[in-house]
Amino acid sequence: MNKVKFYKGLPGCGKTFDAEKWASENPNVTIVCKDDIRKSFGVIVGDETTRVKEKKVVAKRDELILEALSKGKDIAVCDTNLNPLHEKNVRSLVFPKYRETYSFEIKDFRDVPVELCIERCSKRAEGKDFWKGVIMKMKNEFMVPRKLYTEVGYFDGVLPK
Repeated sequence: MNKVKFYKGLPGCGKTFDAEKWASENPNVTIVCKDDIRKSFGVIVGDETTRVKEKKVVAKRDELILEALSKGKDIAVCDTNLNPLHEKNVRSLVFPKYRETYSFEIKDFRDVPVELCIERCSKRAEGKDFWKGVIMKMKNEFMVPRKLYTEVGYFDGVLPK
């Protein structure tokens, strides 16, 4: 059975490293990464003047996934994928059409410490300050536990003493 590995995690957590390792061990793997797609469109990370609409990037990602599915490739989708819509959309490309031939595995890297992600990204061309801002914004938007409303009020995961 073929496999779609769907990665989740902050920049610098090891998603691409893991996907490239899998691809080096399995020549049937196609890596699909929105950062690579943006580069192919001429986008330069940190340069707002080269930005493209995310819809265009996602449409190209979906096109590449569908092409790989039709060729019977294993697929690594190694973006941050922190927004739950991305998982829903990629699953809809795979299922129900390919349910007999593909499994869907989530590779969750959200437990990698934020400090380690920032440190790894500090070696990238844009520098530590740029990536710290990006990572903290993503962490605060997608990874902060939400408060749960209960009969006695909001519960934030901390029990009263």
